[in-house]
Amino acid sequence: MSINLNEHVHKFITDIIEYPLRQMWFADQQELSYRDNMDKLIEAFPISGTPTRLSVDTQMLYVATDVGIFRKK
Repeated sequence: MSINLNEHVHKFITDIIEYPLRQMWFADQQELSYRDNMDKLIEAFPISGTPTRLSVDTQMLYVATDVGIFRKK
């Protein structure tokens, strides 16, 4: 699968994870982004630090960064 960010910017993706409901989260060195595979919209969420790893359980997304671990419901 490819994702078109509609930008001519070079981004280094640090991690990517697909949620069971056909949703995708990915992190670059500056922000956390979300993409719904149904409508193909991308939303960006600024985050403290540089995201390095994503993990998900049934209700939470965990984001490990160089300054701590954050969670998003």
